[in-house]
Amino acid sequence: MDIYEELVRLRNLGQKCALATIVEVRGSIPSYESAKLLVREDGSMTGTIGGGCVEAEVWNAAREVIQTEKPKHLTFNLGQDAAYDNGLICGGQLDVFVEPVLPVPHAFIFGAGHISKSLSKVATLAGFASVVIEKPLQSGHAGRLRQRRRR
Repeated sequence: MDIYEELVRLRNLGQKCALATIVEVRGSIPSYESAKLLVREDGSMTGTIGGGCVEAEVWNAAREVIQTEKPKHLTFNLGQDAAYDNGLICGGQLDVFVEPVLPVPHAFIFGAGHISKSLSKVATLAGFASVVIEKPLQSGHAGRLRQRRRR
């Protein structure tokens, strides 16, 4: 599964997630710089940053990032530290950036007049999915004033 496609799918469904990326490597590690791990709100994952206890700690940090909506920067030393004594003694160091990915915000605009058309365009440019809502008219203009969505 492509991480970016999944990220976009989750945003469009209105679900939070966190994206963890190895941003710097020094020495030998069980993965590579730019490796990514996507953690969903339910705790399930896509991708990998190398597995083992480092990935477990990043998963925990990602869950926290999803809750707080604030990014984290983590540094791991894969040397002789007993905390990483599960086969990850590669001797290297890595930095991981974990960022929240939030759903697309919506702007609900009531009334489909000339101002709402411009407001909808501005909201869309600002990153909102705009929804224009108009009460159906009894006259022949009802077809022109239906609910519109812009993304």
